[in-house]
Amino acid sequence: LLCACVWLFNPIAINVSTRGNAESIVGSIVLLSLYLLYNNFLLLAAVVYGIAVHFKIYPIIYSISLALFIGYESSGRKGSIITHAFHPRAIVFGLVSALTFLGMTYGLYKKYGITMLNEAYFYHLWRKDMRHNFSVYFYEIYLNSTTVLPSLYSLIYFLPQAILIGTTTLKYYHDITFCLFVQTSIFVIFNKVCTVQYFIWYFSLLPFIVPFTLIKQNDAIQYFVRWFLGQVLWLGFGYLLEFQGQEVFPQLWTASLIFFGINITILGEIIAKHNSIRKGEKTIKET
Repeated sequence: LLCACVWLFNPIAINVSTRGNAESIVGSIVLLSLYLLYNNFLLLAAVVYGIAVHFKIYPIIYSISLALFIGYESSGRKGSIITHAFHPRAIVFGLVSALTFLGMTYGLYKKYGITMLNEAYFYHLWRKDMRHNFSVYFYEIYLNSTTVLPSLYSLIYFLPQAILIGTTTLKYYHDITFCLFVQTSIFVIFNKVCTVQYFIWYFSLLPFIVPFTLIKQNDAIQYFVRWFLGQVLWLGFGYLLEFQGQEVFPQLWTASLIFFGINITILGEIIAKHNSIRKGEKTIKET
């Protein structure tokens, strides 16, 4: 119950939801897919996951991890990563979720045309967000906003995310909820655009991580204080820039770097102190 309260009564999640963002909805859809998967509703879980990716593209980063996890569990937690990847149930999950996503996307494409694809998906590939945000990339994008280079850089920015997400997939797919949490955190921390609403993506998975961590309560409080103060520092300079009109872009970017370092350090501590042994955990069985 206490772990659920981390999400249900999280003031950031509540605030973001009240201003019209749908992050809590897509997070709930992802959790529903996991719930169905753990209760052996493979096809329904695949459909729901396809809907989640269609609703907001970021859950696509979970696709390989979920397929490997399904193959791992369906193989009796035996075999190699190759056998897990090509297990029939993993393939079925991938095909059904892909068909769901493509079918819904095609339906909207037929109604709204190429504009729908550009606004929903392609836009993220060459997006040039020149406004200040928590991302460590924002200042460079701002300084080069009138050149051709940011269009190329916007693709290069995905490289650290791709490498780290791929690495964590191979290392943690056996422990799927923890794997998704780590991948989501990496995606948000290293994203070329990072705002408060993105924090909701990993907050929704946090209740599944807390029961299996070896982090002590005092350390957890310390992590939260550091994370909160990092935001306060950034928001202070953001206020001076946005409301007072002061030229504090270098200071704001420095605050972004500090907040980035805080996030990386905390995530490293969470990974180092995670207990992957889950007694009594349900498994996905061959049905």
